[in-house]
Formats: sequence, C-alpha cells, structure tokens
Amino acid sequence: MTIPYSLFSWWQDNDDVVIAIDGDRKRDRAELKRRVTAWIASIKEHEGQYWAVYHSDAFECLAIMLALWQLERTVCLSADKLPATVARLQHHVDGFVGEFEQNTFAQPSDEHHEVWQWQKASTDLIALQVFTSGSQGQPKCIDKSLQALDREIAALDCLSCEDVEVVLATVTHQHMYGVIFRLLRPFCYQQAFSAKLHEYPEELIRSASLYGRFCLISSPAHLARMNAEQDWNLVKNNCVEVYSSAAPLTRTESMNVSAYLDVRVKEIYGSTETGAIAWRCQQDTEHDALWHKLSHVQLKTVETGGLEVRFVQGGNSYVLADHIEFDPQGDFALLGRHDPIVKVEGKRLSLTELANAVIEHPWIAEARAILLSRKRTETAVVAVLSESGQQQLITQGRKALIKSMKHSLADQFEPVLLPRRWRFIEAMPVNTQGKLTMNALTALFDKPDTVWPIIEAETVSEQAADFSCRIPEELLYFDGHFQQQAILPGVVQLHWAAKLGQKYLNISGHFHRLEAIKFQQLILPGSVVSLSLSYDHSKQKLSFSFSSEKGVHSSGKVCYA
Repeated sequence: MTIPYSLFSWWQDNDDVVIAIDGDRKRDRAELKRRVTAWIASIKEHEGQYWAVYHSDAFECLAIMLALWQLERTVCLSADKLPATVARLQHHVDGFVGEFEQNTFAQPSDEHHEVWQWQKASTDLIALQVFTSGSQGQPKCIDKSLQALDREIAALDCLSCEDVEVVLATVTHQHMYGVIFRLLRPFCYQQAFSAKLHEYPEELIRSASLYGRFCLISSPAHLARMNAEQDWNLVKNNCVEVYSSAAPLTRTESMNVSAYLDVRVKEIYGSTETGAIAWRCQQDTEHDALWHKLSHVQLKTVETGGLEVRFVQGGNSYVLADHIEFDPQGDFALLGRHDPIVKVEGKRLSLTELANAVIEHPWIAEARAILLSRKRTETAVVAVLSESGQQQLITQGRKALIKSMKHSLADQFEPVLLPRRWRFIEAMPVNTQGKLTMNALTALFDKPDTVWPIIEAETVSEQAADFSCRIPEELLYFDGHFQQQAILPGVVQLHWAAKLGQKYLNISGHFHRLEAIKFQQLILPGSVVSLSLSYDHSKQKLSFSFSSEKGVHSSGKVCYA
C-alpha cells in the first residue's frame, strides 16, 4: 500500500499544486510552505513537546500541524476552543496554537523568515494526539504516529476516486475522521480541499455550484438535513462521492442522499482509537449492507463481547464495545454497542434495554437513557417525538405524555428504575463530530423545567383571546436544538396555542387534525410575541397566529371533532 505523497516528504512536490480553495482563491503548495515556515519561526523559540491546536481554517490548521512535525513536536488536536476544553488541556499541553483566546503567540505573517531546511520527521514521533468524544464518559487521549497516519491513508486507497476537483465538508477537521478525510487524505492525494466548513445544505449547494466535480465529507447528523425541497439538481451531476461517519446511516437515509446527489454513499466505520477500519455502501445491495474491513487491520470478536482490532503493521490492538457478526467471506454486520449496566438504589439496569423499550412506543422516534447522579441517583430519558407523539404533546401536554410513557414501561421495569426525568427535543444534540456525548445529554437536565411563555398581558372574549408573551431564555424547549442559534420548535408553538385555547375558549371535542400550518419566521429566546386565538364553534376549528413587529411568525388551525 502506497500513497502518492507521504506526510514524511510532502514538500517535495511542485509548488504550483493547489492545496486548498477558499471561495475563488486558490492556495497552492508554495503558499503552504510559506505558512509552515512562518509557524516554525514563531514556535521554535518556545520549549515544550505538546501543543494544543485549533484553527477553523483547514489550510491554516494543516500549516500549523506540518510546522510542529518539522520541529518534532506533538499536535494535540482540540475538538473546540470552549473554556472547559481549554481548562482540561492546560494540564496536558505546553502551549496553545491557533485561534485560542490564550494563544502562546500571535498568528505570524509569512514574510521575512529564514529559509527552512525541510527534514523528515522521526518514524517513532508521536505526531498527533486526539481525544475520544466522551460519548462513554470522560474523553481519553489517543496517540498517533506519523507512520500510523500514513498507513491509514494508504489503506483508504481502495475507496479513492481520482476525478475530484475539490473536497467539501460538513464536518470539522478537529477530530480523527475529519482530520483524515477532510484534511490529510486529500492533501496526500493532491485533491484540493475547501478551507471553510459548509454546515448547512444551502451553504453546501452554493459552494458546490462554484466548482466542478466534488467529494463530500459528512455525517449522519448533517445528511439528515437534506430534503427533496432543496435544489440538489444544481450540483448533483458534479458530485463524485459522499462519505459519512460517526454512526451508521439507515438504509432509507443512505438511499435518499444517493437520490439527491446521484452518487454512491460510502459509510466509514471506526473510532478515535482505531481510525477508519471498515466501510460499506448501501447502494450495492437490496438490504442493509455488510461492512468490509480495510486491509491494514485484522478483526475478531472477543469472548467478553466486543470487537478486537489489530493493526497488521505495528501489532497494536484495541477492543471496541461493538457487537458484530461475521459472514463466511469475512464481512460483518454491526449488532449494537456492548450493553452498559448501571445500578440504581442497588438494582441493576441496562440503559440500552431501557432506551430500546422507550423507542418501541409509537410516540417516540429516537431515545437515549442516562444515569443522573445529583442529590439522588436516578434514570433519565432524552427523546425525539414521532409525528403521533408530537400530536400528543400538542393536545395532552407534557405531563400527560410522561405519565403515559411511564405507564407503558411499568410492566418491564421496577418502579425504582423508571425514568424520573424526561426531555423531549426535536433532534439529539450532536457535536461538530456528529457524536452524541454524555456531557451534551446530561446538560439537558441542568436547567429548570420552564415550559411556558411569560404572559405579560391578555384580552379574552367568548370566541377570541390575545396574549402578549415573552419567551424565556431558559425555556426547556430551547435545549437540543441548533447549536448556533436556539429557536422555539414549531411543535411547542402548536402546543401552547392548543392548551391556551382549551383553557380560555371553551373548546369541545378531541383533537382531529391540523390545517394550513405555516412557520414563516423564527422565534428566538427573549422575544416578545403576540399570540392571537379565535375559535369557530360551528366548525370546531381553533385559528392561531404568533406575530411580532417583524411580522407573522407562524399560523394555522387546530381542528377538533
């Protein structure tokens, strides 16, 4: 297995080769060498082996990494620059490089530096340290040598496609999947990558339309945002391949993405510890596809449950907490994670079993069960409602929904094991890696259960009611929505309209259906909005409208029978 350009000798190619694209600007190898030299000049006067690295510009991040490797230093790749992350890293690293607020030094210019004599790094250099996502608890530090990175990139040769003008990504390069697939693999294969991230479908379509043939590096969380209403026809003829990692795609999700972009979707299986170890493509079969291992690893099941991954060269091995089943050809199916067992007041409980039991209910589309250790130890559930579950929330309210859910679990679990706390959200709060971490789940329970707007004024008649509402910033429903901007979910607006209508307008009958529902503008934390309700007794229809000085935010009818 060989790659066109090794990380040990990257500087030996032509200077006019394009490394990255930033809008209409092409950044070539000559510019990369200047940036690497500038970072070397800035870093070399500072002592220390381990350096935390974070930079949102992928080209600049690559330059920092290459500079540290020229100096035989270790890159400690930080997933973000949040205060908690920085506090954790401070006891581990000798300095911070990139866009941290507490940089050891300012970002250097690339002018007037001494000529640097390029040199190959030692084969045993710990070139990269990455940290596990924390989905199973506290993040762990994983060491990667430059040789190991070269070997993994070479093993991916079976997936490579030569006819690529630019690599676009919806995932950051600050974790193992992203740093390989978005940054180092394109670099070694002379495929230009976009220096900027494209988190949203609209951004992706706009950028892809500027280039020729492109490859997309993504995750299930981002691919799930694609829908048929977005104008994929503008770019589908130019898409060469799509990669997805962080979690398996359902067959439906994979086939939908394939239809939008007219391309095969290659899913990558691995972990922070192992890197990529297998792949599959759902378009190749008429059922859930099996996974094919990559050539640089050997796989086998272990007696205690889980999967042992051993590297062909190097001999290191890891055991992953995934159950698999091999077929006679050596391909395999993923059967789920090794079961986490916890104790609640002396009783053993499988959190996986509890989550699966919750998901079996028709009102639930997705769920996770966790253990909270506060004043007492108790189980908690984070759930995404199905369409029927959303209707129940609208008509019956949160309290009744939880009561019904606990009743459905009572036949399977002892009372002390039943979830005492619940959060209903529109989407699981995955991070930029597409991972759902334990910290993100537990953080959903840190806020008080504020579930209603603050009504500052009201006017009520027999058939109509008007309310002036302030939307609390600590509202429970803002949790688990978009990381960049919390917004009030549409299902909550419907729920408020229905419950206030029932309270003030003497509505009879049971919920039947929704009509003419429109969500036109976002409602943000701290907003002041007017809610107007009117009830037609003859038609048994409640009309509602949320509006503000910005105009109408949402409107529609709730029909009863």
